[in-house]
Amino acid sequence: MSYFAFGQILYSGNTTDSVLESACWRSTRTGLDLGVHVMLSYNIKQDNVAEMLLKFGITNTTATPFLITASPMEDTSDTLISPYNNAPAVIFDNFRRIEGWISRVLRQPGVEAILLFLTEGYDTEFEEIQIRSGELASVVISKIKEYEDIPSLKLSVAP
Repeated sequence: MSYFAFGQILYSGNTTDSVLESACWRSTRTGLDLGVHVMLSYNIKQDNVAEMLLKFGITNTTATPFLITASPMEDTSDTLISPYNNAPAVIFDNFRRIEGWISRVLRQPGVEAILLFLTEGYDTEFEEIQIRSGELASVVISKIKEYEDIPSLKLSVAP
């Protein structure tokens, strides 16, 4: 089964198309700067991710869906977060990189929050947690220790 780190960049209601496009360019470049690949919107080819976002994402606001991978050649987050591919210290470092990406995206004009899902394969039940941008890695690592795997989480991340 594949692991996924995906979600939505949530924008304020009065965000223009040009601001959205600029935010998407910056989000992609920021991911590359931090060593993660960020697929946005229609570039996400995982049906499971698209379906979970439709069912469990936020639909009443302007949002850009994303999927975080380790490489443009991948369509899952396995290389970043799978406990079968990585030692715990590597997973922690990778969540620090994801946390860095989220922190930078949250500083962009018009961005209000990030909704981040973590899951192994398709899931319908997520533990919902609200956190601040600098808390991601420590919260997720504590949950991984608690569950001894990547639990299905829905993290609302505010600046």
